[in-house]
Amino acid sequence: MTTANHSFNSAVNQPLGTLYDLVTGDEDARVCKDIPAESCKDQPRNFFAYLGANLLTKVADE
Repeated sequence: MTTANHSFNSAVNQPLGTLYDLVTGDEDARVCKDIPAESCKDQPRNFFAYLGANLLTKVADE
């Protein structure tokens, strides 16, 4: 990954990480203990992608 992309991803992931911590209340130490560090950084983004997909599926079912 280039430095520019890494900086952009860090800037985007920081608000998601903050919101993720607020919503879940999980500590990184407990969640990230059993997964690689790279995967741990992607967890907030994946959480909200999954949440959005389920929300849109529920809306489509109605």
